Amino acid sequence: MRNVVLRRAAFLAAFLLVELLAVTNWLDGADLAGRSGWPGQLGYMGAWVLRFMVGFSAAFAAFAGVQGTWKQAQAVAGELRWVWLAAHSGLAAAFVAASAALYGNWPAVTLPNLLVTAWLLLGVLAVLSACLGVFPWRFWRSLLSVPASAWITASLVSALGLAVVIWSQSLWQSTARLTFEMVQILLRPLIPNLTIDPSRLRIRGNHFGVIISQECSGLEGVGLMLIFSAAWLWLYRRDFRFPRAFLLIPAGAVTLFLLNAVRIAALLLIGDAGAERIAAGGFHSQAGWIAFNGVAFGMTILAPRLRWISLFPPARREPILDDNPTAAYLIPFLAILASGMLSRAASADFEWLYGLRFLAAAAVLWFFRARLPTLSWSIGWMGAATGFAVFALWLAFDQWQGTPSAGMPIPLAQGSAAWQLTWIMLRALAATTTVPLAEELAFRGFLMRRIGNVDFDTVPLRSATWIGILGSSVAFGLLHGERWLAGILAGLAFAAVARKTNSIGEAVLAHAVTNALLAIWVLGRGQWQYW
Repeated sequence: MRNVVLRRAAFLAAFLLVELLAVTNWLDGADLAGRSGWPGQLGYMGAWVLRFMVGFSAAFAAFAGVQGTWKQAQAVAGELRWVWLAAHSGLAAAFVAASAALYGNWPAVTLPNLLVTAWLLLGVLAVLSACLGVFPWRFWRSLLSVPASAWITASLVSALGLAVVIWSQSLWQSTARLTFEMVQILLRPLIPNLTIDPSRLRIRGNHFGVIISQECSGLEGVGLMLIFSAAWLWLYRRDFRFPRAFLLIPAGAVTLFLLNAVRIAALLLIGDAGAERIAAGGFHSQAGWIAFNGVAFGMTILAPRLRWISLFPPARREPILDDNPTAAYLIPFLAILASGMLSRAASADFEWLYGLRFLAAAAVLWFFRARLPTLSWSIGWMGAATGFAVFALWLAFDQWQGTPSAGMPIPLAQGSAAWQLTWIMLRALAATTTVPLAEELAFRGFLMRRIGNVDFDTVPLRSATWIGILGSSVAFGLLHGERWLAGILAGLAFAAVARKTNSIGEAVLAHAVTNALLAIWVLGRGQWQYW
């Protein structure tokens, strides 16, 4: 029962988080700035109140779990209430309509204070209906037995978090100046006649220069690293010696901060060598993510092997590639992500090295060919039919969203026929082979089953839980950026066919058919926005 409660709570949190991300990406508090009455107050205070509530919810859930409240609440978890979930859909639709009126059509709004009140009420009721759909009222009432210390602590933690955010904003300028000094130290031995402008934090070599703005200070990466390392230590807290393991948190943050200075120095060197477009384009946008992933991945590999920190000696740890079933499911997908970051980092205004994704994934899949999952790889008409349906869905969503058409990218159109043919062939091959294989192994083969069972490799696809299906589909949808909603529905379709047929092969076929039809559409109709 405990696992059921925790999985359902995790699903509720993820569900509300996706809706929150969608709303915050759509609505901008600046649109209400300067308006009179409650709308102006909403524009000024709304974001901070929302941040406090999110922080409080997370902290309260953690402290309630520590104090055993989740265990007490298991007996009243109950079943899903579909009536409340349907009510949530209606309330969410009404909230969207009120948002459109409040944020988008201000001159025509009458009684603005009343509209703000209705907007807030609809938002609160939408959240409450979702909560009551996942857990009944008696479950939430049982949380009233949580000691007052948990409520007070959660409030203090959330308030402290907001205070840290406000305080950190004052550090941007000083941190940017520190980064500026570090970059100078790195570059002076390599470019003796370096031009320095401390007032603008500008550094210039012989042919190329950079301005270290507050966004380049490295604080964002440090914050992300702090969150990652703290969460990772919490998940694997039984494997480490505390308080020694806490040293990993500042170690990761400091390492990433130093690498940020190295990144900026490398950017200037690349631009100064004549590759200005690559420096200002792909390298500038991807090098930070490459550094973060390198530090995070390095920590997860190195820390468990340090006897001073780890509770278990290295000899007791299973080999990553030989005995760990997770590797065969995830490493092909990770190879695509890693090679994609590298190819974009080496690109200017067009990713000429896209073929690295295909080659990297193909090499990893070949390496794991003898250790690929023992799931069924049978295929039939259902997978192909699902692929056709998802293709139609994809086109319909683009029409509904009004996505503008796009022709062949100018750099590719201006390239030689040989380059065009090679790039298109590798792009199509990746879309129809390695991408469906890697993504279905990761999202349907691993994540869909792992959400429901730690020993996921023993769970048949037909036994996947609805929480696993929804959770993996949401993650799959978020991978597709602006098409996240279509991606979620596509993930649900691929998961459904895999569960129905108990075959990962059917999901791979459906995915491959969708991508193949999109490739034909792109090349036949010239609708390059799908690529």
